[in-house]
Amino acid sequence: AISDESEILVNDDKTRSFVTLPVVSGEAGVLRLIRGVDEVMSLFGSEEYYDEPRVHVSVASMKGDVTTTVTEDNWGGNKKLGNKIS
Repeated sequence: AISDESEILVNDDKTRSFVTLPVVSGEAGVLRLIRGVDEVMSLFGSEEYYDEPRVHVSVASMKGDVTTTVTEDNWGGNKKLGNKIS
């Protein structure tokens, strides 16, 4: 299940922002899959996913880091700002 409270996440390079809905039920199963992928990635010398992945559904994306311009007044919902996507 997903939350009805939106969250804005920004990629590491700050070139893209995403409006997301966090996963609130079933997250443990997805995290197990991510950890399995991490193990394979490390076998090939590649970077793993984030230390603390945020399991979510992206519903929109925008160029750049919009967290610098979004305020409580102009954001229609719950304003949670993150700095990474997983």
